[in-house]
Amino acid sequence: MQKVQISDNVASQLYELAKIEHISATELMEQLVKAYKVEIAKRNELKVTV
Repeated sequence: MQKVQISDNVASQLYELAKIEHISATELMEQLVKAYKVEIAKRNELKVTV
């Protein structure tokens, strides 16, 4: 597992977003990581086809 450091400002924004979405901060981070992985996969696929 990788560790990531974020600023207090980013942490506060994530906390507020989790409250708005009515999910836990952990669930929000899981969703963000999954979305990031999908985006990277799409970018890599585009690089291969070009």
